[in-house]
Amino acid sequence: MRMFLFTLLTVLASTAFQIVRSGATINDVPQFFSREGSIAELWQMGTNASTVTLYGSQLSTCTQRVELILKEKDVPYIFVPVNLKEKEQKSEAHLSMQPFGQVPVLIDGSMQLFESRAIGRYIAARYPFRGAPLYPMVNITRMAWTEQAASVELTDFDPVLSGLLFEMISKGGKPDMKRVQYLKDQLISKMQGYERILSKQKYLAGDALTIADLFHLPVGTAAIKKLDLIWYDGFPNIERWWKDISSRPAWKEIESR
Repeated sequence: MRMFLFTLLTVLASTAFQIVRSGATINDVPQFFSREGSIAELWQMGTNASTVTLYGSQLSTCTQRVELILKEKDVPYIFVPVNLKEKEQKSEAHLSMQPFGQVPVLIDGSMQLFESRAIGRYIAARYPFRGAPLYPMVNITRMAWTEQAASVELTDFDPVLSGLLFEMISKGGKPDMKRVQYLKDQLISKMQGYERILSKQKYLAGDALTIADLFHLPVGTAAIKKLDLIWYDGFPNIERWWKDISSRPAWKEIESR
């Protein structure tokens, strides 16, 4: 019953948005709802998934982020590998899709999109009735909390761990140990904030899983595997949260490759 009500509210909210966007007045609402297929089309849009195309590299944490959301939402996709070592991402063909020469890129019909987090949001919003509910579009408060948590991942979590991965592995040569120590100090400070949040709730945006939680998995896992860095050590609520999200079948499938 709860899932039915959630679905109904989402369809009605989407329909209301279409009414406002169309410039209709209150007198037009009955005609809009009686128009053949209006609700049915919205329902179909959110449940039926045509195959999308994903350009990327399985070694790329950003590509992994998109694949994770696609799998969680049960959206079929064709994967087109881009060889980063051969600089295929800098080819004219790829630059026509991604002007900065990076991965991933998603193609969905006539629409193309780059930036992994933007793609993740798009997939979760585009297919609200498929797979796990990851983006609470109906509840504006929960949506704001989700965006808040996603912003924390982007600005507080990713830069620190990605910085350590770059300094100690990607850049080559001898790491700048002052920079490494600075990033490790930053990591402790950031984890203290995460611990405060997760001591009060199950996930970062409340008690329901969202895209914001899942966005952490690629870089968080890379730091553990490549740096042997248990970055949540000493923070029991973060550890509980991480074990929860990192044990999801969709991520296990990606991680095992």
